[in-house]
Amino acid sequence: MPAKFVKSLNYAIEGILHAAKTQRHVRIHFLIIIFLLIICFILGVQKNDFIIVSLIAALVIVSEIFNSAVETLVDMVSPRRNEMARVTKDMAAGAVLISAGTAIIAACYILLPYFETFYLNGFNIIKHEKGDIALSAMMIVTLSVIMIKSYFGKGTPLRGGMPSGHSALSFSAIVSALYTFDSIFLISAIVIIGLAVSLSRVIQKIHTPLEVFAGMMTGTTITWGMFLVFAAR
Repeated sequence: MPAKFVKSLNYAIEGILHAAKTQRHVRIHFLIIIFLLIICFILGVQKNDFIIVSLIAALVIVSEIFNSAVETLVDMVSPRRNEMARVTKDMAAGAVLISAGTAIIAACYILLPYFETFYLNGFNIIKHEKGDIALSAMMIVTLSVIMIKSYFGKGTPLRGGMPSGHSALSFSAIVSALYTFDSIFLISAIVIIGLAVSLSRVIQKIHTPLEVFAGMMTGTTITWGMFLVFAAR
């Protein structure tokens, strides 16, 4: 059962990666989501508002990927010019337009009061709980790995490619543990597990040492930067 689940997960993430590799708009939406997450953290968006913003951003990504899937299917079934094929593509694109328009309106309505408060407070960056920073860093690391892998275009989401996603997430967890926990035993356990996961990618020849190192640096840099900027002193 776990093997089937991992295999299915790999196929699903491979679909996301393929969309990011081949569709410029999907890549743009991923970049916007990364930017939006950082903006929400800078402004100190409350959890309920953050959840709403995240959901509407995810809705846009989902609709864009569905649009890409529909376009690919239509091109496969009807490679020649066809009026019904054109209408089908237009309807799929219209769904993306509706979701994107709704997302922009909702995001502006939610975020404008935060921008006003940010301005009145003299552009002071809001500080956050360490657990929230760790979770957000994981999200940004994951999105960044997808973007980098789509750029290099090699490997699958869970096997091979630049950088190693396992190493990136492992070292993101290590940095978060160093900032979050006081127990030397707990920190040591997370460090050992993270190093073991990264080393296993090389031993099993799933990744090259360079890909693993790139993953380590990706996870470490992003998470460390998040804690430096957003953690309370």
